[in-house]
Amino acid sequence: LLLPDPASAATRAAILTRWSQQLPAAISEWGESEEELTKVFEVMRNDWMNNRTESWMALQVPYAGVAEALRECPFPFYIASSKAGHRVSALATSVLR
Repeated sequence: LLLPDPASAATRAAILTRWSQQLPAAISEWGESEEELTKVFEVMRNDWMNNRTESWMALQVPYAGVAEALRECPFPFYIASSKAGHRVSALATSVLR
């Protein structure tokens, strides 16, 4: 999956261009399943979010101006997301403090 210089913009572009072909091939070569890797990732991410919240939140940076706009909004608002509700709730709570 990695090319000689992963920091190179050209390398990143090459990886992204072929990602949809490379990922399934690598997963198959490793003898893994996408579903199992997804489960493991979710367990690890949830553990990190729940047990090392400060370091997890430090990496969840909202786009510039979003937190301020939400805090200053004089009207009720709702957040719709395809992401897991417990993560959206944690992020919204953190941003709105």
